[in-house]
Amino acid sequence: MGGVNLATCRNDVWSSDDGTNWAQATSAADWPARYAFPALAYDGKMWILGGFGNGGSFKHDVWSSTNGVNWTQATSSAAWSNRSVHAAVVHNNKMWILGGYNASSDVLDDIWNSTNGIDWIQITPSDMWSARKGHKAVSFKGRIWVFGGDDLTNALNDVWSSADGTTWARSGALIPWIGRQSASVAVFGNRIYLAGGETSSGASPGQLCGDVWTSTDGHTWSLLTGSASWSPRSAASLLVHNGKLWIVGGDGNIDVWCSSGGAMPIGGFYPFQKPRTPNPVAIGIAPPLLNPPTLIARTSHKPLYGMRQIPLAHNGKPPYTGPTWDKTVVGCNEEMTIIRTIWYVCGLMIVATLLLSAMTVVPAAEANRKIVCVVSLGLAVLLAIAGRRMAKRLKSNPTDAFLTSTTWSRAFVTAAVVLTLAMFSTIA
Repeated sequence: MGGVNLATCRNDVWSSDDGTNWAQATSAADWPARYAFPALAYDGKMWILGGFGNGGSFKHDVWSSTNGVNWTQATSSAAWSNRSVHAAVVHNNKMWILGGYNASSDVLDDIWNSTNGIDWIQITPSDMWSARKGHKAVSFKGRIWVFGGDDLTNALNDVWSSADGTTWARSGALIPWIGRQSASVAVFGNRIYLAGGETSSGASPGQLCGDVWTSTDGHTWSLLTGSASWSPRSAASLLVHNGKLWIVGGDGNIDVWCSSGGAMPIGGFYPFQKPRTPNPVAIGIAPPLLNPPTLIARTSHKPLYGMRQIPLAHNGKPPYTGPTWDKTVVGCNEEMTIIRTIWYVCGLMIVATLLLSAMTVVPAAEANRKIVCVVSLGLAVLLAIAGRRMAKRLKSNPTDAFLTSTTWSRAFVTAAVVLTLAMFSTIA
């Protein structure tokens, strides 16, 4: 929904059942064109709240729709001030607005809620998070959670939560992910997932993030991957649909990725894959979208709704590959355990094959020995390739370079193939 195409804001709406095939609901919605606004699914409707429009106008109007085609204006002037890059969440059967950025170039820290999009009540909290923009909010285990953002001085990595929006508590745990704004956050399978973002603050340039983190309580975080299959990005959409986690667009991208399993495994985030399509269009690309969808709402109709976003000026900078791997992190440990097992089994199969080929057997058993040797070596090559692919995904881990170094894994695959060819010549 909406966004920017080059210098012009948009107000078109697109939808998809599968993330591959997209249909245009309307080329010009009733609401004025805009970008940098949050969208919510609430009370059987899609809602858009404020944002930034053509001519440099900050907005504080509220619109809703049940089908993405016909839109109703709840209010043209909400009680909260004009703003963009703000956070919004549905919690306790209310819509909430938190912070943002206004026309005076100030970051905000006010909190508002509404049950109908028309009447808004300002919440006066006690000790709470500082003014910011580009932060994210979700409702999880009976509390509103706020993550990171930008206070125009620093990219933040603090985590705050509140049951009622009034009394806030900061997570006392050491948050391991680097400070960032415009990350993507979603709740899936009784977990919070945080993906991507950018490390810039104010006018200071930063780098795009491609890491993925998860938490079961908002306090303790595990790194699932420092470099996801999708390219580093910020302002992407992360949502749950059809029992999968989806990430859509962000920073000039128009790709769509989804998790391959129904429940996200604790040990790794590698199940992200592009939806497949039988037509010749590049896999995962939504052809009608000229710029990336960045905000998603779910309805009972077409579940995936995308919002266009302007490509950021720093899009060409070297990608940020995430923090250094830590062997104490659950996700890293489990993936490295798999790689370690692959290397051990592969090595044992090669050694066993060499011993078997050197044994003296009766002529009647020679044919069977050849078959066993060929099968064993073939499986060893497949295992070596699988280990290589996983090690490449994890990149290099300074704490266990042998396991995850792509140089070592490449050497292992080469050795397995060479030994296979040599064995063929020996047993032929």
